Amino acid sequence: MDLGLGGKTALITGGTSGIGLAIARRLAQEGCRIAVCGRAPERLKAALAELSPDARGFVADMRNPAEIARLVADVTEVFGRIDIVVSNAGTHLPGRLDEVGIDALRRHLETKVLGPWELARQVAPLMRRRGGGRRTYGVRPQWRPLTPGRP
Repeated sequence: MDLGLGGKTALITGGTSGIGLAIARRLAQEGCRIAVCGRAPERLKAALAELSPDARGFVADMRNPAEIARLVADVTEVFGRIDIVVSNAGTHLPGRLDEVGIDALRRHLETKVLGPWELARQVAPLMRRRGGGRRTYGVRPQWRPLTPGRP
């Protein structure tokens, strides 16, 4: 299926594994130029090996606004533009709701809510100047409910 994305630049955070890597693969199949972002250089290298030779990797932590600004600048420098942003960076909250401490929850929210917000804030003016773009966010709960009799 041709989605008309050929030549568009797609930035995928959390793109080194799982859903993010699957999205990067699919966008590459659609003809997008791929910018994959992750925190771990070794995982980034492995992900790039699975993508098109034109894909590029960028290391950034979505909890850090300065790293997000650098990411946007670096991707724009390499590709000249950002047309699509997939905010998929994530963390995992292990255990039940009553077992998750406030620090773990804060890290999770910084990655899944504040990071994508800052990324959108940084990219929006670039997209607006060019007449538009697309952003998508992957936010989902990661804890188990409190169910009597279940661990």
